[in-house]
Amino acid sequence: MSNKKYIYNSLIISSFIVAFVLGFNFVVDPYGVFNNKPIKGFNDVKNHTISEKMTKFYQAKNSDFDILLIGTSRMEHINPKYIEKYINGKAYNLGLQGSGISTQYTNIKYFIKNKNIHFIVLGLDFFSFSPENIDNYKKLEKTRYTDYYLKDYMDSLFSIQTLRRSFKTILESSEGMIQQVNSRGWDTEYYNMKKYTEKGEPWLEKRVNNPIKLSVANYNSERFRNPKFLKEGLEILDKIVKLCKENNIKLYMFTSPLYKNVYDVIEENGCKDSYDYWKKSLRKYKNIYDFSYKNSITLNYRNYVDPSHYQSHVGDLILKRIFRPESSDLPEDFGVLLD
Repeated sequence: MSNKKYIYNSLIISSFIVAFVLGFNFVVDPYGVFNNKPIKGFNDVKNHTISEKMTKFYQAKNSDFDILLIGTSRMEHINPKYIEKYINGKAYNLGLQGSGISTQYTNIKYFIKNKNIHFIVLGLDFFSFSPENIDNYKKLEKTRYTDYYLKDYMDSLFSIQTLRRSFKTILESSEGMIQQVNSRGWDTEYYNMKKYTEKGEPWLEKRVNNPIKLSVANYNSERFRNPKFLKEGLEILDKIVKLCKENNIKLYMFTSPLYKNVYDVIEENGCKDSYDYWKKSLRKYKNIYDFSYKNSITLNYRNYVDPSHYQSHVGDLILKRIFRPESSDLPEDFGVLLD
């Protein structure tokens, strides 16, 4: 075989392989970037994403909703259907793992501009106001928050890793597995609850109380120990409140209920002064419900999947306190209005 023919054949084969990878990844769409309608049993279970932040952004972008739930991964544990019991509309849960208040602000700006949002429910977490967390996301608006972002498309098409994830998507879809974070942004807690069912209550107790699983990195920052470094995050919260007011959007806010041990970690890492200052600063809004303290819910490990994340039934109680505070089945010590 001549060199020219060899090169020609190699180019043909290479082009075929590239076209196959590109086409296959586009059709399966394991990250949900291209808004392809999922086919049940083929690509409707997307558990192998490259980035939850990326997938949830495109899910939200391609969804029709007028109620936005937003916050960290703790917010993810609130089923969007819960709030639809109290507000007439359709909700999407844009809880984002590890997100700072700056990331949340960027998302809020984007979706107010591009959707007809009437209500926003913002879950506030102390670590979201960390200066390190804010610094990490300052350039977000220059990425996928424009109309098109080439890197997301390249990652979703031209990647052997994505090809492997496409096959896993097909396999899990064909087996009828449940999607951990569903198409409305809710963390179904599928894997944790499956293990809980299999291994029983001792497994859950050990998991929730395991100190290794406490996220100390968020609170192990010298700047975070100094209340003055919360100023930027609190200013961003002011911008969110102002933006919602300017757009006639009803904004509901609450602080996330953490498991009791996390409050000890905050104190042990020297962040209590900052934590107290954060709580005090939130009082000026006079409409934030506070659940972030030791109470009958946060003292009980059965209400959590791990120390940082409450189970979904707690999310229902949070919304009930905000929208139906007179409900007789609410624990009396769970949730107080900061004023």
